[in-house]
Parts: sequence; structure tokens; C-alpha cells
Amino acid sequence: MLLEYNNSLESNLMDNTNWKSACFDVSSRPLSYLYGANWVETNKQGVIRHFDDDSGSELLAVTSDTYKLVPNKDIVQGLEELQRYNFQPVKVRNFNNRKFYFELKRTMDLYINNQPCDMRIQLTNSYDGTTKLGLNFGVFIQVCS
Repeated sequence: MLLEYNNSLESNLMDNTNWKSACFDVSSRPLSYLYGANWVETNKQGVIRHFDDDSGSELLAVTSDTYKLVPNKDIVQGLEELQRYNFQPVKVRNFNNRKFYFELKRTMDLYINNQPCDMRIQLTNSYDGTTKLGLNFGVFIQVCS
């Protein structure tokens, strides 16, 4: 199994409205190392991406053993359910397959002080442990143009 690790989050920024672009097969496994003739367990785990074409794997991050992996596939299942309520994807950001941002909006006839408003949902997730799974929900109003 070939493992690669690139810690540069500034490179490979993907920004679109297709949330499937942030869904790929990942798992979390305990890490160990060979010391002499013995394998030694660590208190770290590796977050690993598995390629669909069986060409290998990529080590996305090394995290503590308390890190709980939440795959984006699980998040997107919930986002797809929101489409029944007219929420549509506005932005999906994928930072080097390690940090993710999902934004959905629902345009409706809602006005505050005669200003049109949108309902928005923003979700964040990371595979490197730097960002918690987060959810923001609210009404957005344009304050200037």
C-alpha cells in the first residue's frame, strides 16, 4: 500500500457547488512503528483516503487517538435530505482533501425591514482534526451592495 502525505492546505483548493466532490472513502487506523524487531503502538491514528480504483491510499492526517472521524459521505446524506425543503448547494470548499465547508441556501419570500432574506446552513468538517464538525443555521440579509 502506497501512502503519501502532503501537509500544505493552501494548495489544491477546490471550490464548487457539487458536494460529492468532497465525498471519498476514508478510514481511521491506529499508528504503530517498528522499533528493532517489535511493533510499538502509539497514541496517534492515521486518517487514510482509499482510492476507488484500488491504486493505493493516501495518508491525509495524523491525529490523536481521541479524534472521531466523521466521513463527509455521512454529512452529505443529511444535506440531500434538506433538498426536500428547497435548500440548494451554494458553495462546497475542499482544502486539499483535509478541511471542508458546505453551504446551502433556501430562497423564500421572507423580508426583514423590507429587505429580502435567505435561510442558510453552513457545515464545516475536517479530516485532520483542526476543525470540529460544525453547523451554523440562520437568516442572511444583504446589508450593502
